[in-house]
Amino acid sequence: MSGKPGPIDYSTIVYRGVESDSLDYKAAMNFLDLPRSGKVKFVRHCLALANTDGGHIVVGVGEDRAGHPSDYTGLSPEECKSFDPSIVGPFINRYADPAIDFTIERPLIDGKRYVIFDVKPFRLIPHVCTSSYENELMLGVFYIRTADASSRPAYRASEIHALIQRALRHQRESLARMIRGILFENSRNPGDDTAISHYEEDKLHSRNFFLRRKRPPEGQKSLLLELSVQPESFPANDFTLSEIKAATDTALARLPAGPGILRELAHSYFTNTSLRALPPDDRRQWQLFQCCLFHYLAFLPVPNDELEFDSLPELFHDTLVFLGNYYAVLGLQMEMLQLELKLSHTEGIRLVNRECRYALLPFNPDSECHISAIELKLHRSAAQFHAEATTLAAKLLRELGERFNLDCADRLEDIFKK
Repeated sequence: MSGKPGPIDYSTIVYRGVESDSLDYKAAMNFLDLPRSGKVKFVRHCLALANTDGGHIVVGVGEDRAGHPSDYTGLSPEECKSFDPSIVGPFINRYADPAIDFTIERPLIDGKRYVIFDVKPFRLIPHVCTSSYENELMLGVFYIRTADASSRPAYRASEIHALIQRALRHQRESLARMIRGILFENSRNPGDDTAISHYEEDKLHSRNFFLRRKRPPEGQKSLLLELSVQPESFPANDFTLSEIKAATDTALARLPAGPGILRELAHSYFTNTSLRALPPDDRRQWQLFQCCLFHYLAFLPVPNDELEFDSLPELFHDTLVFLGNYYAVLGLQMEMLQLELKLSHTEGIRLVNRECRYALLPFNPDSECHISAIELKLHRSAAQFHAEATTLAAKLLRELGERFNLDCADRLEDIFKK
C-alpha cells in the first residue's frame, strides 16, 4: 500500500449541507464576470482554510429561504469553464505569501457540474495576505477559518498561538523527513528501484490526469507524445512550489527567442506536488514536480496517417534549452538527467514535411513506422542540455526519423540555423 488517501467522494462534500471551519458554499457564478471585490472573497476563504487545516469551497450550491446551503443548482458549462486554474490560481496567489497549494476540481454529481476548490493546509509557515483591497483583505494579516464558518483575521492571542504551534509542528515533521532522507535515502543511485518507482508513480498520475481531461480531436487519429526528464537520483528533499515557479519563470525569460511553444508555462497553476499548465483550448499538458521531474504530454494529429515533421524541431530544441536553464536555476546544472521520449500508436504512420519548412530530410512517401511505440532516451547533464541543445535536438530528430525508416543525414543540425 502506498499510504496515500483514496480518491475523494465529492458528492459527500457537496451534499453535506452545513458550512464549517473546513467547508464553504457559494452559489453558481461566473468567475470572470465577478468584480474584483467578488474575486477577492475567494482569496480570503483560501487564505483562511490554508491557515487552519485545509478544506473545500463548493461553487454551485445556493441557499434556501432559511439560509441553508441546499439549492443544488450546479454550474452551466460557461460558468464552469470560467474557473480556469490558470486564471484563478495566479489571481489568488497574488495576495498570498507563500503561495497557497490548492486544486480546482469539476466533478459531475447527479447530472450537475460543480466547481470545488481543494485547499491544502500550509506546509511550513502560515500564509500572510500581501495586499489590501477595500474591506475584504488587509495587508499583513493572517486569516483563519473559525467554527462558525467565517474567514477572518486571527486577532486573539489563542488564535495566534495556535498558528505558531501548527507551524512548529509542520517544521518538526519536515525536519524529521529530512533526517530520514539523510539516513536512509541519500544512498540512492540510478539503479535504485525506489527512486524509479517514485518518478514512475508521478508520471502515472500525470498521464491519468491528462487522459481524463483531454481527448484526441473527434474522428481524427492522433499519436500520444510523452516527454519526461528526471535526475538520475531521487532528491531527499523536495523543492517548494514557489521555488519551482520561480525557476520556471527565470528559465522562460532566458530563452533567446522568447517563450515560443513554452509560453503556456507562464499561465500555469499549483497542484499538490507540481506546477501544471493545461491549456483549455489545446491538447497538451506541461508539469514540473517538486521532486524535479519534468513531464510533457500532447496529442499529435495524424490525418491520413501522416505526422507533420514541421512541428517537432522547435519543440525539441526549445524544451532542451528551457530545461538546461531550469535545472541550473535550481542548482542542478551538473546533475545527470535522464530524458525519455515516447510516441505511442505509431504503427503504419508516415513522417512527412508538407509545409517544406525543413527540406534537409529525404522524406520518402513509402517509408513508415512498423512498430507500435517509439522510445528514445538521452543521458546528459543539465549544463549539456543548455550548451548542446542544437546537437541533442538534432540527435532526437535523427533517431525519430530512423524509426520511420528514413535515412537521416548528419546535416540535420542545420535546420536550427534557419
